[in-house]
Amino acid sequence: MAGLVSQRATTTIKVVAREELVPSTYFALISDGLTKQGYVTEELRTKPDVNEWLRDLTHELISIANAFEVTTVLERRGDFINVRQSNAGP
Repeated sequence: MAGLVSQRATTTIKVVAREELVPSTYFALISDGLTKQGYVTEELRTKPDVNEWLRDLTHELISIANAFEVTTVLERRGDFINVRQSNAGP
């Protein structure tokens, strides 16, 4: 996983609520981020099937985030994403 803006590798993500982040804006962030990271070229972005895949990815990520409470921290371990367990004591 990599931050869409920072483009830095990460294993954790935090679920947030951002009213200004409507699906079309999120789609643009994902498309731009993957282009800057070299995964999607400008030429590929002109192809309908690639844009459909990007739209599907956008909606999938929104659906995943909606399954968790805001402020939940998720972590990637291999191919799995789990809720990060707090190390805080009682």
